Amino acid sequence: DEMGFYMTMRRTRGRAPRGERAVVPTPPQSNLSYKLELALVVHPVFGIVHAKQFPPEKKKRPGKKEATFKGTWDGAHFRAYIDELFDVLLTKWKAEIKGKTVVLVLDGAPQHGSPNMANVLKELSNTARLCEYLTTTGGKLSVSQMVANSPQLNLCEYYNRSIRAHANRERHNPTTATDLLTNAARGQVIQHRIDVLSSIVSKAVTTVTHHGAQPSSLLCWKD
Repeated sequence: DEMGFYMTMRRTRGRAPRGERAVVPTPPQSNLSYKLELALVVHPVFGIVHAKQFPPEKKKRPGKKEATFKGTWDGAHFRAYIDELFDVLLTKWKAEIKGKTVVLVLDGAPQHGSPNMANVLKELSNTARLCEYLTTTGGKLSVSQMVANSPQLNLCEYYNRSIRAHANRERHNPTTATDLLTNAARGQVIQHRIDVLSSIVSKAVTTVTHHGAQPSSLLCWKD
């Protein structure tokens, strides 16, 4: 699954002395194009199997002289991510998948190549390697599509919730909030803020990787 993070998205409520308005400074931004996408694969026992960020990149728009930052997540990035996932399975998780049936469950997002997801995965360079290893050890690779409009069945959604909670907590840290608003060198302001946002997400992913998702969320999923 994937989830997006934005530089300017903050809580809609806050605390302030009586009679004063709660004001929270945010980085000035005219739109939500500076979107950082986090791709995530999780397992009900092992937790986060592989996570990777896709920060916005500079792209030139037709008729414009200067490049601007735009979100980058698309079908090509999805295929590159899954190809990298298969390599991670063959290195970090090789003992765990030995002789097992590895089931990759995907939702129907257009970036996933629905409804021909299996054909898309066959084109990846590491698919043959993974299938060969699983077959020789008595396992296999299977691809399934999740039932439409059923986010409650998606385990990633519960991990997404935990990651976002930790990211919001880190984002409201006074040091981090100050760093996010600090002006960098001319021409590097947006890149600096993207780097800070990426650092926030990295810390949240590390925390959830080590401690797992919120127990209450997982209990809801198991029920």
